[in-house]
Amino acid sequence: HVEILEKRNLPEVPSPLVHQGRIYMIKNGGIITCLDLGSGQRLFRKRISASGSYYASPIAVGENIFLASRQGIVTVLRAGDELDVIGENDLSGKIMATPAVAGETLFIRTDGHLFAFSSND
Repeated sequence: HVEILEKRNLPEVPSPLVHQGRIYMIKNGGIITCLDLGSGQRLFRKRISASGSYYASPIAVGENIFLASRQGIVTVLRAGDELDVIGENDLSGKIMATPAVAGETLFIRTDGHLFAFSSND
């Protein structure tokens, strides 16, 4: 069985993310689309402030979704049925690679640095 869920505003390079029963997709221009995995219904499609191009795929860490733009802006969303931007950080370098998680550490590579972020808990 094949079903078409979306025909517009699809990502050019980044892979979709499936997390907590939802599909998240980021497209150039900073357009984020979220679909319900079960029904295929669009929950939201909105533009975030980091409106550049996107090569890195979105990733999930716990309740948060991380989006990394080519311009080096990392936007953090709270997973859910509505767009909830909880943070935005400029890493001052191009990001072309998808971030990675190992244990409790988030790794993000720019064109000049490898950043490792972890909680102090």
